[in-house]
Amino acid sequence: MLLYASGKRADFPPFPENYFSEFAKAVINEYRLAIENNRKRGQPVPEFPEQLIARELDNTWRDSAVEVLGNWMGAIYQVTNSDRRIPFMDDVDPDDPLGLNRVEK
Repeated sequence: MLLYASGKRADFPPFPENYFSEFAKAVINEYRLAIENNRKRGQPVPEFPEQLIARELDNTWRDSAVEVLGNWMGAIYQVTNSDRRIPFMDDVDPDDPLGLNRVEK
């Protein structure tokens, strides 16, 4: 949608299936018309009406995102030295700090 608004995309993107309510689709379609009208008048792109549709979205990924971020922060904590001048703990390989490339023997 932002590519369309900036003129980098010629057509307005289709709606993802089963994501937006009919109200949210109406708001977005109205936004598309506002973009087109402003282009004809040589006016700047209007601000996206995020506040109008945000409450309509079913945010099913929030808990997963919190978990991923927490796990990432935990992994950083486990490999970081307590001395801020030293990036890693003594037993951490700086080329593979998370041990993702380790070959088990």
